[in-house]
Amino acid sequence: LDFEAMYDEQYASSAPAPPAYGAQVFQNDAIEMDRYRAASQYNDYNQYAQNRQNAPAAAQFGNDAVYIGDDDANSVDENVAGAADVRPNAAAAYQGYHGNGPGPKLKHYQSASIAAIEEPRDTWASNPNSPKPTAGLSCLWVVIVLSIVAVFAMVATVDSWMINILIHMDAEGSYMWSMGWRNAAFSFLNNADENQVRTYPSVEAAKPYFPIPNSMLYLQNAGYLLIATALLALCAIAYILLVLCSRYNQHILLYINCCCCRIPQRASVYFAFDCIKLLCWAVTTYYLCLCVYALLETTFYLVSACPPGTLGCGAYPLPHFGFAALLVVSFSITCCAFSKVQNLDLKFNLKSMQLYYPENLRRAESRNCSLNLERLFTCVSAVKYIIITSFVMVVSFRDVGLLLLVFHNKSKSAGSTVVAYLQFQGLSNSHGVAPNMYLDECSENPFACSAGATTSLSVDPVQWDDASSGFETIAYAWQFCIVCILCLNLLLYLPCLWSIILRFRARGKFLLVLFTFIQWLLYTICLLLYYYEFYVFLYNVARPVLQSDLRSATGDDYGIYALPDWGIAVALMLWAYLLRLIYVLFKAM
Repeated sequence: LDFEAMYDEQYASSAPAPPAYGAQVFQNDAIEMDRYRAASQYNDYNQYAQNRQNAPAAAQFGNDAVYIGDDDANSVDENVAGAADVRPNAAAAYQGYHGNGPGPKLKHYQSASIAAIEEPRDTWASNPNSPKPTAGLSCLWVVIVLSIVAVFAMVATVDSWMINILIHMDAEGSYMWSMGWRNAAFSFLNNADENQVRTYPSVEAAKPYFPIPNSMLYLQNAGYLLIATALLALCAIAYILLVLCSRYNQHILLYINCCCCRIPQRASVYFAFDCIKLLCWAVTTYYLCLCVYALLETTFYLVSACPPGTLGCGAYPLPHFGFAALLVVSFSITCCAFSKVQNLDLKFNLKSMQLYYPENLRRAESRNCSLNLERLFTCVSAVKYIIITSFVMVVSFRDVGLLLLVFHNKSKSAGSTVVAYLQFQGLSNSHGVAPNMYLDECSENPFACSAGATTSLSVDPVQWDDASSGFETIAYAWQFCIVCILCLNLLLYLPCLWSIILRFRARGKFLLVLFTFIQWLLYTICLLLYYYEFYVFLYNVARPVLQSDLRSATGDDYGIYALPDWGIAVALMLWAYLLRLIYVLFKAM
């Protein structure tokens, strides 16, 4: 703006000549006045006054999205800008306004409506076309109540009623493993044929013949994730209730004020629901894999535990109410909550910027602004997935989830019948690296093995630990890398991106991209070395020993294979979102 020309045109005819520094002073004063008209689309008072004089009444205020009448508090008011008796000259006005000169101290004019309407949001809310604060809340109340009940139902499955494995023994009845998030209970359904003599007279006598040691290890790691998900879901639901109650009781739209920050309601509620949904789907996938693995392990031991001459022995999975509660939360949020949340308010974008953050509108529309709001939201979404995937890996992939060892009994498998048991590896591996848990179980429980094997590994444990030390080191390094990624994105990246959106100023782009690239590079190296070291150890050292011990103990030939578990999908998702974050950070700022 040419402030000297503005001054000459506005005040030369009615005011004495300003001092030599008047133009500079007037420029400073204009900057001060800009703070009170940040939501206006007019750049200076002259344009505003000219438009009001020449335009018809309906168009006197231009295309302002927020208009509250002649006393619009967001525009420059003629009570200050135009009256010569109020501001005789620029220097006196500047000195009087700031109280550091001889001139009269001027109080900034506030329009008549400023007491009733202080923010563009309130103006927009008074518009009859704006959405009602309570519209669509009934469905969200139902989703929240269902989610709370379902979360407590999941937590209640401590020792049973999450997933059941039914062991059918034909005429002798059925036994059942009922698994919870901490332990599992073994029971008899008392459905044997009348006058049938049972091979196992009691539940305690039958339990040693149907062990599930590997499934119990998987169950405990799944329980860590379930409890963590329940706690985080309750925290997210508490925040959602806070927002919805403010809308219902106080009719607050668009955003809530928290710690001197404006938090958009629609975006934050959607974010909270999405986190609950993603965690619940992760827990659901975990228990589906547990169901399959427990079924395979039960079938493996059922080969030797089934009474001779019995043709109807088999095992079947039966999900119970704890698993159903997981599905209730996931589907209610996916099918109902998201659509209702999107109808709460206007989408936060450049068009609605002056409703959410009017002080950022000038920066957003400036040619010098390099920020892309949609890309910033994409960055937040990428950080969200990085946090959730790293959280799942740290919490639940301690001893299982990343590697699957298949011990296939070639001697007893025939046709479509596959006799195999599974072992698992994770990040911490408190149970050891590639142990022979079948022989360990036989040593502690002779009833579990038909051949009565009581041997253990023929290799010296010290040599075994030395051979697997490389894999253990990489596993701990990868775990530490994932913990660092979780902490950096949760405590640094998410607040930093939120600050950029809040202030709409690009800061630290180079550091953000650099640290993200370092995270991605270290994570990639650890991911590749983890699987490489294990495959080298298994096929060069462990597999010949394990096969030899199994052959000497049982007389059967076993094929041992290493496969990635379902956790590889989570690990690759984390890798992909780290790479995506690098790209969108470049595009967003």
